[in-house]
Amino acid sequence: MLRRFSPRNDILLNAFSLVTSCKPPFFLRSCLSKTLASVTFPFTNGCYYPKLYITKRITHNLEVSGGNAVRQYITKLITVLVLVFLASGCATVREKAPAPPSRPDVRREIVKTAFSLKGRPYKKTAKGPDAFDCSGFVYYVFKKAKINLPASTKEQYELGQKISLKEVHPGDLVFFRTIKIFHVGIMLNEKEFIHSSTTKGVSIDRIDENYWKRKKAYFRRVL
Repeated sequence: MLRRFSPRNDILLNAFSLVTSCKPPFFLRSCLSKTLASVTFPFTNGCYYPKLYITKRITHNLEVSGGNAVRQYITKLITVLVLVFLASGCATVREKAPAPPSRPDVRREIVKTAFSLKGRPYKKTAKGPDAFDCSGFVYYVFKKAKINLPASTKEQYELGQKISLKEVHPGDLVFFRTIKIFHVGIMLNEKEFIHSSTTKGVSIDRIDENYWKRKKAYFRRVL
């Protein structure tokens, strides 16, 4: 005998019970059978409901009698699909809300240091103080505030917490990408960021400028 021992199991068993009692029209049988046949139902003794049996059980019930209860079936089908969708883990899971910005004194120091470096030239792989590449600039500025970050854009992108543009505060990081993450800067506000550009060196740009607007932007909080 089946015992209900987890919320997921309850959802799947309820979905199975609903479906095997339904008698949908022919054109909906295939979709339903394929959906439920991909789900396994655990027993407490460690065995599993065979997928083949589930398919046969559904098919049998669908073919016993058609009737004209299409409307009732559609209601059940919607319920079943929602239940299976939730149980299969496909439902959207919202990320934990980002923590409010902390350490305002450190953020001010980061912005001040970044401003003081305006005009320094770009140099590939350089980490300052005379020249910088984009990730080297971020690395150097944060190091001055006694915060150790990795020196590569990829590793910097993996730190902290993802935030939206509306949640950006001075000192948060912005990353731009096409196929891969390729550029990083430090946000000054919701529109402006400071970075080491290949053409202008350390400079201030806006994310709504035509060039940057065409790039996909990601924002992360590392403070």
